[in-house]
Amino acid sequence: MKKPIINIFTIVLLSLFATNSFSQTVGGRKAFINIDYINNYSFGYAGDLTGPAAGFGWQNKKGNWHEATLLAIGASRGNFLTGLRYQYSVNVLKRSNSNIKPFIGLGAEERFQYIKAERGPRDYKTFSNGISAYVSPGVQLNAKGGFYGSLQLPIDIFVLRNYSQPNQSSSYFNAFPFERLDLRIGFGYTF
Repeated sequence: MKKPIINIFTIVLLSLFATNSFSQTVGGRKAFINIDYINNYSFGYAGDLTGPAAGFGWQNKKGNWHEATLLAIGASRGNFLTGLRYQYSVNVLKRSNSNIKPFIGLGAEERFQYIKAERGPRDYKTFSNGISAYVSPGVQLNAKGGFYGSLQLPIDIFVLRNYSQPNQSSSYFNAFPFERLDLRIGFGYTF
């Protein structure tokens, strides 16, 4: 288990300090919309689609991207979810003539979630908030006219959450929790 994690961090570090003879336009901007599919294994929930999250990104001198996202204010089957996300995306291939651009994102997010779950004869209502840090390998597919699509698979590095129910409250910290599957699909426009 440790070997793939060490390999991912090695690739990220090499990508941060690597130079490329193919120059890419720097100082670019992008606007995008993400939709997340989340399957939380720890609570036994089936997958939920979160509503579209709007974001804005800007490119630095190395050709990598900073992205800020307002997570969707959305509800689905008794769930309410919103939050903020920041991600720094390192482009693995920095050639401007390639339509397929793999990247590795390093990010953090703060989420606020209200969950109403039916377990037998009782309803459980839970409010949770917390922060998480993640690594997100992904690929961006560029189309004509500045439009693009992206696909990411965020993997949590650590999660710090506070849960509260009507009769109790608890906090937990978990490193490499692997408790949820998150698949992020995005569409955007670079300008």
